Amino acid sequence: MEGTLRLGSSTSRRAARRGRLWSVVLAAGQGCRLRDTVRGLLGATLPKQFCRLGGAGTLLQESVDRLASRVPGARTVVVVSREHRAVAREQLAGRACRIVSQPADRGTAAGLALALPPILRRDPDAIVVVQPSDTGIADDAAFLEGIDTAVRAGGIVLLGVGSAGPSTDYGWILCGGVGGPLRSVDGFVERPPYDAAARLHRGGHLSNTMVLVARARDLFDLIADVVPGVALPIADAWRDARPAQALRAAYDTLPRADFSRDVLQRAAGLRAYAWPARLGWSDLGTPDRLLSWLRGRGPGELARRLEDLLGGIPGVASGLRTMSG
Repeated sequence: MEGTLRLGSSTSRRAARRGRLWSVVLAAGQGCRLRDTVRGLLGATLPKQFCRLGGAGTLLQESVDRLASRVPGARTVVVVSREHRAVAREQLAGRACRIVSQPADRGTAAGLALALPPILRRDPDAIVVVQPSDTGIADDAAFLEGIDTAVRAGGIVLLGVGSAGPSTDYGWILCGGVGGPLRSVDGFVERPPYDAAARLHRGGHLSNTMVLVARARDLFDLIADVVPGVALPIADAWRDARPAQALRAAYDTLPRADFSRDVLQRAAGLRAYAWPARLGWSDLGTPDRLLSWLRGRGPGELARRLEDLLGGIPGVASGLRTMSG
């Protein structure tokens, strides 16, 4: 795009400096898969990342606080939808996070690209931890251990977890090079049929948590190389004298792009870290996984209420009995 300045730098300059660690929390999802369950369980109309699901805080608050020992709020950027900016500000009050709202939903590639230019302006050599805000983590120490390993490794490192079974509605990371904390990424599979999922499970491949660590500059350049129609208008808008207005105008023309499917699947040289099972990760994307998550956090009123709620849905009660058995 004419007039656009690339955010890249030479490899030698990157190697000479190590930027500070930043956090990007993606919280712009609408929670469509679990919307009815959350409404029935909590009476809430908000997406699940803004709800308290058995923890001390909402999932968004837990996502920010999980990295607080590594990343202060002042180096945390939270991407939300425009309609949920106010609730995000309320929930994150006192944490000093920067909240960036999307003018429209153009997919996760745009959401991530939106967060990176403000970071690069303040810290051109920044390293970012990117995480979704709507998943559950049981063991924060295991989470941080993986993040620390990925930061030391350099490059773009995806963090996955060994699957408990042949899930057909997770994304999978195909891994090679077994024999250390990091493995090569050989490809991705999205929502495979059961037979393929069973082979992936037996082969020790990883469920994609959508958590990654990378230099912010490398990440933005990757998005710009693969989907320039997403990244470059956003970069130009951030440089405008009135960035809010420029971003609204840019988003009117952006194509929709999914970061995992449209960007990562076309990248080379990625590596993966395998979190141990004790991480207790769940995407909380279905009612039964939410119930398992709540049960894992100990007996409580919320789990009992969800059991009652799901027990009244035809075809669900028997599945829950199988799970608990």
